[in-house]
Amino acid sequence: YDLGDFDSGYKVVCASMGTKDSGKIRFVVISQINDKFLGKKLLLPEHTLTFIPINNEEEAHYICAILNSEIMRNTIVSFFGSGKSGFGAKLSKYIKLEKFDPKNKIHLELSNLSKKAHKLADSGKKKDILKIEEKIEKIVINLYK
Repeated sequence: YDLGDFDSGYKVVCASMGTKDSGKIRFVVISQINDKFLGKKLLLPEHTLTFIPINNEEEAHYICAILNSEIMRNTIVSFFGSGKSGFGAKLSKYIKLEKFDPKNKIHLELSNLSKKAHKLADSGKKKDILKIEEKIEKIVINLYK
């Protein structure tokens, strides 16, 4: 069934079905949780979620930042629309990402901004998240000129 690498340390996850517009598509980085009864466990996406398996946290956040940019969300919607069939593995045929380079300052900046946005999301600071999203947007636009 080509389900992907469920054992990867990190996953960039998105609900792949039923999106109505680019504002509904949101990617997030997931990893482990620490359950008080079971200990550390990997989170596993269900069948209605698309995920990209990654074993490097910085790379996962780099990809997440790019895919959450408005230009990429609009591109995804333009290719796949709002149907219930979703986009799944077909996404990689239409979206080309520059390979993550840990020595590339721009890649690291996108990764760090994504990490900050994730932390802020946990605390519900929407205004601060919007500022980070604006920074990400400018960087991604420059990357894809």
